[in-house]
Amino acid sequence: MEVASLWWTGTQSHLRSARTTAQRLETAKRCVNFSLPVTSITTRIVADAIATRRGEITHNGRPPTPSTVNRDMIDTTLRPILNYARRVLEIRGLPEIDWKALRFSEPKGRVREFTSAEIELIRSKIAHLPHHRDLFEFMTLFGVRLREAWFPLNCLDVDGGRIFLRKRKGGDWHTIPLDDTWKALLAARAGRAVKAELDTVWFYDNRMGDLRALTPRAFQSYMAGVLSSLGIADARPVHDLRHHAGTHYVRRTGNLTGAQRLLGHENIATTARYAHASENDVREGLFGIPAQNPPQSGEIRKITE
Repeated sequence: MEVASLWWTGTQSHLRSARTTAQRLETAKRCVNFSLPVTSITTRIVADAIATRRGEITHNGRPPTPSTVNRDMIDTTLRPILNYARRVLEIRGLPEIDWKALRFSEPKGRVREFTSAEIELIRSKIAHLPHHRDLFEFMTLFGVRLREAWFPLNCLDVDGGRIFLRKRKGGDWHTIPLDDTWKALLAARAGRAVKAELDTVWFYDNRMGDLRALTPRAFQSYMAGVLSSLGIADARPVHDLRHHAGTHYVRRTGNLTGAQRLLGHENIATTARYAHASENDVREGLFGIPAQNPPQSGEIRKITE
C-alpha cells in the first residue's frame, strides 16, 4: 500500500507525535498486508486485521484493550490513510469502509480524584525522597501527562514563568504557567541537570554523589508501589494524578475553560469530565456547610416518626 508511505511523508513524519504514530503504523503492518493495492482494502480485510490485533499479547502479558485496538488499527492508521487516498490523492474505486461497525465499544472514561487524606498519606510516604516528592507535587498540581513531565530543558522559560509542553494541532503551544516557587525550584534543578549533562530536571543523587536521570517508567513503578503499600485502591499510579489536578482545578475555580487550557485539551467536551459534582458539592451548594457524618439509623427513625 504505497499510499501509506505518501500519507506518512506528507502528513505525519514532521509532527511531534511522529514516533508514536510510527509505532502504531508498524503494528498495523503486522496485521494487514500492506502490499495489497489500496483499492482492495475492504471492511472484511480491516475486520480480520482488527481481530489479529485483538489476539496479540502486549508487553504486560494481556491482550490490548478495546481503546488500544481502536487507536492502533482505526483512528491513527487505516482510516486516515484511506481518507488521504480518497481526498488528497483522489484515488477512485475505493471501497466504503464501515468504521462504525468495526470499532470496539470503549468503557466510559472514569475520573479519579484523590481525597485530601490520600494526598497527605502519599506525601508523608515519599517526603524523604526529594526527586519523587517534587515530581509528585508537579504532576498533582499541573496535571501533565507522564511523558509531558519529561520536557526538554530548553522548553523551561524561567524568565517568562512558563513551560512549553507541546505544539498543538492549531500551531500554538500548550504551556503551563509557573509561580515564583516553581520557577525557583525548576531553575535550580535545570542548572544542576545542565552541569551533569542530563536532559531532564527529574533526577536523583546516587550513593556516589552523582546525578542520575529519573525515567518515567521508574516513577510510575515507584508510585504503584506507594499506592499499594498505603492501601489506596482503584487508582492508577500516575494518570489519575492528572484526573486529580483537573478536577481539583475546576472544583477550586469553577472555570472549565481554564482547566481546558491547563490540561491542553483540544475539545472542551473532554475537560467537562472533570466538572462532575459530588454529594458534598451539592450539600455545600445548598446549605453552605461542609460535609458531615451521615445520620445513624436511630436518628433516621426519629426524623421519620
